[in-house]
Amino acid sequence: MDLTERYNDLSTKAWCQTAIGELFRKQGQYQEAANWLGLARSAFENLNDKSGVGQILHLSGTLAAQQGEFDTALSLYQESLHIRRQLDDKSNIGSLLSNMGVIARYQGDDEYAYTLYKESLDIRREVGDKWAIAISLNNLGNTALKLGQAEEARNRLVEALAIQREVGDLWYIGNALNNLANVARDQRNYIEACSLYRESLSIYRDLVDKWALAFLLEDIGGAYAQMNMPYQALQLVGAAAALREEIDSPLPPADQEKLESMLTRARQSLNRVEQELAWDNGHNMSLEEVINLALYDECN
Repeated sequence: MDLTERYNDLSTKAWCQTAIGELFRKQGQYQEAANWLGLARSAFENLNDKSGVGQILHLSGTLAAQQGEFDTALSLYQESLHIRRQLDDKSNIGSLLSNMGVIARYQGDDEYAYTLYKESLDIRREVGDKWAIAISLNNLGNTALKLGQAEEARNRLVEALAIQREVGDLWYIGNALNNLANVARDQRNYIEACSLYRESLSIYRDLVDKWALAFLLEDIGGAYAQMNMPYQALQLVGAAAALREEIDSPLPPADQEKLESMLTRARQSLNRVEQELAWDNGHNMSLEEVINLALYDECN
């Protein structure tokens, strides 16, 4: 971006601002992300760059989604989709349909989410983008699990993980591992689940992605609840809550409902004082302590 100032390259400057904003989003620094994306949008609008405006709307939608503003996110995605259809930008059309599927899933409409993910996958197979195909497969697998289709979920996620390993995108490798671990957890295959959770955890620990870590800790907490480790389960959920508070990213309502369902057994195993003590203990842990807890040996 410093070089764009020297050469008065306003277009490249706007794309640099976009990239910086996206980096802040991935670090959970949402206000900084919004500021940089706002600068980039103004620049693209002044340049009459529809592709750039469409990208800002897209990224701003994801930023809103991570902060629990799902109606705003959907509106931004739809604005971006309108521009992408005008430009016949199939790659980004597939991406937006995928993101709209995420919003539908967050709002509890898994069947509609599945439909959007399938449409996205078809477009991405047509385009031939392996990285994007793997994302759609991952999303389909995750949603199939929620719809009670465990075998389809496993097949989709195994294919997604194989492609992601080939492509080498660590973040999405971690995501596919997390989702595949959830399939194993729901099938009561805890040895496999814990092995997959560990690999996912090591990736997100190294990336210091607190948003992804919060989801992962909640999923492992659900596994611990099923494995009759109620105190550790509530500790992890308390730790995840602390991460969400730190980055201001609430758990979507549909996911909150499922988490509470998974924790029912853990809560029934402890009295109210023990429940509060476990949650508070996890909430006050350092990130290193939380990760060590999530790698608890009894999970073997």
